[in-house]
This record gives sequence, C-alpha cells and structure tokens, in this order.
Amino acid sequence: MDFYIKDRDKADRKERKTEVEKTESGVFDKRTLLTLSKLISNGTIEIVDFPIASGKESFVFRGESKKGLIAIKIYPISTSIFRNMPRYIDGDPRFKKVRRDTRSIVYAWAKKEYRNLREMKNAGARVPEPIAVKNNVLVMEYLGSRTRPAPLLKDKNMSKDEACRVYEKIIGYVKKIYHSGLIHGDLSEYNVLMWRGPVLIDVGQGVSIKHPLAAELLRRDVETIVRFFNRFGVNIDIEKTMEEVTHE
Repeated sequence: MDFYIKDRDKADRKERKTEVEKTESGVFDKRTLLTLSKLISNGTIEIVDFPIASGKESFVFRGESKKGLIAIKIYPISTSIFRNMPRYIDGDPRFKKVRRDTRSIVYAWAKKEYRNLREMKNAGARVPEPIAVKNNVLVMEYLGSRTRPAPLLKDKNMSKDEACRVYEKIIGYVKKIYHSGLIHGDLSEYNVLMWRGPVLIDVGQGVSIKHPLAAELLRRDVETIVRFFNRFGVNIDIEKTMEEVTHE
C-alpha cells in the first residue's frame, strides 16, 4: 500500500511519515491490503494519505476520493483488542448469527458502525457521513482542513455560555438518537469532534434501545458528558438530563 505525504511543511511530512511507518506493520495485513485494493478499484478510494487518529480498536487515515477528502477507518484483526466486542453485538437484533471467530466479529463491528452512522444521521444527529464499508474498513466523511483534522471536544476552550450551547446541541443529538431506537454507547469529550459545531464520532458501540445493555450505556453516556460540561460551571443535573433524553 502506497502512502502519499503531501503536507507543505517538511517537518510535518517527516513526522507523519514516521507515524505511518510505526502504524503500517500493525494495520496492513494481507486481507486488509486486499480490501483496500478493492475499494480503490471500485473508485471509493483514490489515495490513502496518513494516519490522523488511533486508538485501542482502530486507526483512522486521511484519504482522497474523486469527490474530495475522506476518512478511512481500519479495524486491525486482533483478539486482544476486540475481546469485549461480542457483548455489544450479542443482543442487538440487527446483528444476529454473527460467528464467534475474531475476524467475523471485527467485520460485524465495522458494519455495525457504518449502520449506526447512517441511522443516527437519518435521525437528525450530526455524525460523519458514512460512504462505504467492506470487511474491516469503513470509509466516511472527513472533517477538518487539508492539513489538520477537526479537533476533539476535550481540547476545546469554552466560556460558560458557549459550553451551554454545545451541551444543548449534543444532548439534542442524544435525544434524537434515542427516539430513533439507538444509544451512542461510548459518548465522551473524546468522541465528539468540533467542526462548525459538535459532531458525534466512534459510534461502533452504539446499540439498539432493545439491547440488554441499553439502559446502562445510556446512563453512562449522560453521566460522562454532564461531568465534562459541569467543569465549565454549567451545573447540569444528571437525572433531569436523563428525563429530558428519554421523554418526548
């Protein structure tokens, strides 16, 4: 797989190239390279540029398509990383009969995130536009400039008034998602981008409200986001927020 490092700044190019080299061996196994080749062949992807985010479960690369910049999320096939995934897939009526081997679980997870993005967007929440999913590769809308991805909410400096406005937007999205039949499942300041307002990301753990973990995950989402915004002096009540989200 070729990478094209096109940033103007020489030092930035060197830093990104080093990051690519560190990432490449752990992400691009033969099956993943084959999947990327198929997405390139069918015109979904033209170029894979460089890593823009990484975590325990996935790596995200900036890429390009004929229509512009895209984000390419790759889930490495690793038993140590994905051992908790089945608890979020089991009980979700949308994903029955998933085999128990690691590869099948990872593929189902990528498909699950794609579907969650689509359903959350249809519900009126602001999330990256899902473009395509194949095996362990998810292609979606890129948010940010040509040289920098959109920053995370955790890095946003806000006044109390601005924090109130951002909070109301996020809770509004949580409510829309809930009444469409879904729960984000991993909502925090680390899973919200700030790009002309808040954008919810990393929705792979999202579950149906019929899932056995639904109530637990919803409360965790609300408690986590309320704690974050209360740092700015907003003084939000968790129970009132739960009621706001779950009631029409």
